[in-house]
Amino acid sequence: MLKSYLTILKNLIKNERETFVLEKNKFTRNHKMSFEDVVYYILGNKGKTIVLEIEDYFNEKFGDDEIPISKQALSERRSFLDWKIFKRTDTDALTDFYSTKSDYLEDFKEYYVLTIDGSPVDLPNAKITREEFGVQLRALKEAESPKARISTLCDVKNDFIIDSTISPMSIGEHTLAQENIEKSSKTIDLKKAIIIFDRLYPSTELYLKLIEKESKFIFRLKKTDYIHEKKYMKTDDEYTDIKLNATRTQSIKNNQLKEKTKEIKSLNLRIVNVKQKQEKLKH
Repeated sequence: MLKSYLTILKNLIKNERETFVLEKNKFTRNHKMSFEDVVYYILGNKGKTIVLEIEDYFNEKFGDDEIPISKQALSERRSFLDWKIFKRTDTDALTDFYSTKSDYLEDFKEYYVLTIDGSPVDLPNAKITREEFGVQLRALKEAESPKARISTLCDVKNDFIIDSTISPMSIGEHTLAQENIEKSSKTIDLKKAIIIFDRLYPSTELYLKLIEKESKFIFRLKKTDYIHEKKYMKTDDEYTDIKLNATRTQSIKNNQLKEKTKEIKSLNLRIVNVKQKQEKLKH
């Protein structure tokens, strides 16, 4: 995987460099720190101070103790680099790996085990992040950081992040999950996947999206989900028709999926009641 990643990155640097330069005519002249240097410097960053990171990079490259660029100059050159070069490399490397090296990947009964989850994250309380994520200064309490929402789709058996996104808190987890599904479908064959969701995710729109992609899925339900349907179950493991009434379809934002509910009227889904073992308290 690492070899494939570095090969793809090298090709992007060589053949598509201009695509990832944010300001025209930057990285065109000979400079002590080239476009390639900036990319590899960022990749090799170990969390030290900027000065030490620069020193380590050039010592490794040239074996020279002299630091040829100041941290101010480095920060300026980094600002001209589009971070999407790393996203593109990740996506292309994963696509290549899942399509050509599938024999090396762990699965469960020939299915990849994927999961989607989201979480709020704190952002630096700076003007640029507040503007980017639509946070009004007056909405923050004293010493409080602005927040964003992240959503990630992972292959849990192979420790790969297939897709991730960060967005304003105003965008809900269901919307981001759909984005994860759509983007990851270009990287991995979702027909060969089982996608697992926590209890906050069950929704008609997500079911329809996953069925559209022909993916298997498991949602953890709350006790209050589908009370009417569960009341008529004769066993703890049955297929049941989930009626697509107005209440269950009114929140669907995808117009194409909403139109589909008018045709199918219901979804035949399997519900499994799992009794959790109660741990005895030790005295």
